[in-house]
Amino acid sequence: MQASAHPTKAEIRAFVRRGRAAMTAADRMIATKQLTRRLISLVERSAATSVACYSAVPDEPDTGPFIDWALTQGLEVLLPVSLPDAQLDWVRHEGAPLVPGRHGITVPTGELLGGDAPARTDVLLVPACAVDSCGTRLGWGMGYYDRCLVQLPATLPVYAVVFDADRLPQIPRDPHDIAVTGAVSPGAVTTSLSRTG
Repeated sequence: MQASAHPTKAEIRAFVRRGRAAMTAADRMIATKQLTRRLISLVERSAATSVACYSAVPDEPDTGPFIDWALTQGLEVLLPVSLPDAQLDWVRHEGAPLVPGRHGITVPTGELLGGDAPARTDVLLVPACAVDSCGTRLGWGMGYYDRCLVQLPATLPVYAVVFDADRLPQIPRDPHDIAVTGAVSPGAVTTSLSRTG
């Protein structure tokens, strides 16, 4: 980042938005293929049989091919549903077409499993604006995932999914920010620290 030596969260979000907007269709296609391989590798190394993920909106790293792979492998896949009170609930994705939800996010239909449902999965993959090497995750400011993560055990592996350019040296961390275990981007899977760190 070039805005300042210690950019604010707002400056980081603006920087990431500009970078993502500048990506070409070819850039995104390559990134999606590489990201899918990284996500599969993480899940296989974790010997996971269940995963909580998310349905990406157009400017986010595309998780669709990974979700399709997970379903074909028989993994249990949970996807979030945004509730009116800015909380997340979760639904088991059975492979049926997703339907429009809040904030332009597509969601599965089915039984709501509760906000703490990811605690019963092996890996949680979360969207992020950016992430740093200490596990600080920056979202887009609505707080859905901050409220979700506080309900979950610190032992649950939580990985932020970003583009390579969204990995930053340092992100400001507020007291309510919960660290993630690591990050997955097209170029690498990295583990930073435990969520209690």
